[in-house]
Amino acid sequence: MKDKRPKKNLQIKITLLIFIMLISISLIVSTYLKKSAEKKAAEIATSYAYAISKVIDSSLSYYMQKGHKSEITSLIDELSTNEYMIGIHIFDNTKELACINPRDKHHTMTSEYMEEILKNVEYRPTLKIIKTKNYHFLAYYSPYANKGECKRCHLEKDIIGTLNVNIDLQKIYKTTLSQANKTFWVLLLSSFFIAAVLSLLINMLIINPIKKIEKGMEELTKNNFDVKIDIKSGDELELLAKNFNEMVDALNNANKTIDSMHKNIIHTDRLMTIGTLTASISHEIKNPLNSIMISSDILMEYCKKNVADTKLKSFLESIIEDAQRIKEIIDQTLNFSRYETSTNEHINIKKLIKSIEIYSKRILFNHENIDFKISENVSDDIFIFGNKTNIEQMLVNILKNAVESIPDDKNGTVTFTVYQDLKDVVFVIEDNGIGIPEDKLELIFKEFYSTKTNGTGLGLSIVKEIVENHSGTLEIVSKVDMGTKITIKIPIKKDKDARD
Repeated sequence: MKDKRPKKNLQIKITLLIFIMLISISLIVSTYLKKSAEKKAAEIATSYAYAISKVIDSSLSYYMQKGHKSEITSLIDELSTNEYMIGIHIFDNTKELACINPRDKHHTMTSEYMEEILKNVEYRPTLKIIKTKNYHFLAYYSPYANKGECKRCHLEKDIIGTLNVNIDLQKIYKTTLSQANKTFWVLLLSSFFIAAVLSLLINMLIINPIKKIEKGMEELTKNNFDVKIDIKSGDELELLAKNFNEMVDALNNANKTIDSMHKNIIHTDRLMTIGTLTASISHEIKNPLNSIMISSDILMEYCKKNVADTKLKSFLESIIEDAQRIKEIIDQTLNFSRYETSTNEHINIKKLIKSIEIYSKRILFNHENIDFKISENVSDDIFIFGNKTNIEQMLVNILKNAVESIPDDKNGTVTFTVYQDLKDVVFVIEDNGIGIPEDKLELIFKEFYSTKTNGTGLGLSIVKEIVENHSGTLEIVSKVDMGTKITIKIPIKKDKDARD
């Protein structure tokens, strides 16, 4: 048998999907952090440039008035010690360096650095990001207006110079980017951890229950109807397992029903064969039995005329009576073994009751513990129209069931009551046997259903069909350990109608 298992594991698929999603989120966050690092570096550089500018502005006027130019240089030198500072310069209104940071003397006027800051000198507050082959910095230009205290030296000029502060963006960016990278790696490692935890949870909460259901289905394909799935997850998977168990129970019951029907069909087939054989044997018995009866009658006539021995006559009478009884049993057996659907006739109820009374003696032959009573209240001219054999078969079948429902160790009573109402002849058969459970009452008229271990389940189904074929009704009332009462109503066909 080929292995039908999928090549790809569902748990691996889900885990990979989660991992890819988390990695994608980490990459998106990383890109965002890099952009944020650049923006943050620019913000830090700008804030720092503004702060340096304010410090120098507030000190410059004071030192210039006092003529302490060297103090300005010292201040600039001190402020330039910050690791992110590239240079602090003061240009006059002709773009000549009026003051330079002593630490930046290696920057000459022809250097790449000086060329860039000179090229971008502005005499208005300006922020510029300058990027060259070797430098990446923020240049801040803050002009100095010719104020009152400055006009002693700068008479006719509105702008006497500009302050230039240059902050190293590359260094700040590296610092902020380092923090962003740390965050990225934390996210990446967290992604692995979260993926592993989610994989375990998915395996426990989803994959394992699915595997249980899969295993249950595999067992079901092997005709194992005892398989049960136990999932207590409180979600749809538990409901699915519950529905699966109910389906298995239904299949199991259906399978048992099919097996039972199959056995009943085989049993019924055997009964039909036995019935056919019984009819054949009964027919063969009738021929010699007729000869015995005829011979007995002739012998009786001879004895009446020529033999005075009363004892011999008594023996002959017993032979004739027993032969007649055997003939009646054979006739009833033949009638019972056939279920005829044609040959309808007008049936006199009085005669029908006598016929049932004869056959009831055979039913009660081995049941001395049962008191059988017949009660009738019908007119001589009351008829029903139908198949006499089937009607007899119906009543005998019910009587037989009533007798068999009484245990051998119990003194039982079976009552057969017949009366007429306005439209119907009513047959009531009542016993005080074991009764039928309420939940089984609707099943007893189904084919192949029987409450007896050796029953075929056909008797009462035939009874119901016979009642329906005669336009009658059937009602059953039963209580466990108290008995059963069956009431059958069949429409009346009066004597006048019968003659018509």
